[in-house]
Amino acid sequence: MQATSPRRWLKAAIGLTATVALCASGALTATNAQAASTPIDGTPTVAVSASQVAAYQDLSVTVNFRGCYTYGDVEEQINGVWDTVNSGYYRAGAIASGDCATDQNSGTFSLYEAMGIYSSNSLAPGTHTYRLHAKTWSEKHTDGTYWSISEAYSQPFTITVVPAQTTISGWTAKTITVKPGGAYTLPGIVITNPGTDNVVYSEYNYGFGWICANRHYVDGSYTTQDCGQATYSNDTLTQAAVKDDPKGKWAQTIQYRYRVAGSQYVTGAVSPIITVKFTKGVKKAKSVKVTAKVSKNAVEGKTAGTVKATLSNKKATGVVGFTLYAKYANGYYEVYSPMTGPKPKKGKATYKYTATKNAALFPAGTYYLVAAFQSTSPTKYKWAVSKAVKFTVK
Repeated sequence: MQATSPRRWLKAAIGLTATVALCASGALTATNAQAASTPIDGTPTVAVSASQVAAYQDLSVTVNFRGCYTYGDVEEQINGVWDTVNSGYYRAGAIASGDCATDQNSGTFSLYEAMGIYSSNSLAPGTHTYRLHAKTWSEKHTDGTYWSISEAYSQPFTITVVPAQTTISGWTAKTITVKPGGAYTLPGIVITNPGTDNVVYSEYNYGFGWICANRHYVDGSYTTQDCGQATYSNDTLTQAAVKDDPKGKWAQTIQYRYRVAGSQYVTGAVSPIITVKFTKGVKKAKSVKVTAKVSKNAVEGKTAGTVKATLSNKKATGVVGFTLYAKYANGYYEVYSPMTGPKPKKGKATYKYTATKNAALFPAGTYYLVAAFQSTSPTKYKWAVSKAVKFTVK
């Protein structure tokens, strides 16, 4: 939505000033009809298309007035004082032929355009009070000049802006069953009103908490992301169907969802959960429980941290992966450092995070350790993931 250029008004104002000056100097001779004309009451009445509107949604304003056409400023009342939001950006009415000093006229325009707000932006949620400072051309004469101008303010009008409702479609709660390591396809998803300055998360859950797989940064008419092929347009974020090959993923079950963080502009939402179970053909496989333990926390640049995993079945064959996660205030985890191997011996596996070699990767802070067992014989032993335990780097 493009705002009308103020240059139009500047040219009109210059032309009007020149005409008035010429009349005053006698260079133009006013007719009797012109001489008799006086500025009319140009107080406009205003009708707004809605008194309440969702964020990012525009409103139309209809102005009724006497005269040929009117234009002027939009003003907002802030702390009891009227402040000009935008100058000379709205115009209403159609130029009539002949004398239109007593004609009733009206015109409709975009409030956002009049205020210089573009479609990717929004009024802040809350209640706003506005008025129009209107300047009305009253007559058009046969020589093309305008004689009378009136200037007035409309009555105040109030608009309440509420957060836009975020909706998610394309996903329904369902379970996909595949063989361990088998490929599967997650359906496409469409998210309306994700917010133009917001974050959309795609997340997965191995069983200990939601992990951020992908963050879509919504900004105006484009989107960037860590991975995936998300696109953004017209307040809609679209993610195409994604085929996933889970080789190297260490869980018997993985859940997926999309989450839109709420903000003052949008309500936010969470999609239905899609569950992928790697259970096809493993009915006789034995369950394995894995427990993670931190034997020794690390000291940045000095002391290595030692972590251990214990399997409930000492005969289970496979590998154990240790992964550190950072946990954020809004409740999700993000992968900080994954590590594959070692192979468990008699149900036990140990790994050292070397602080001296990985000092840049492990700055001081609190992390969460997860041990995951991936069976090399899934028809005999099922995969398993431990609960998360704290791992500290001092």
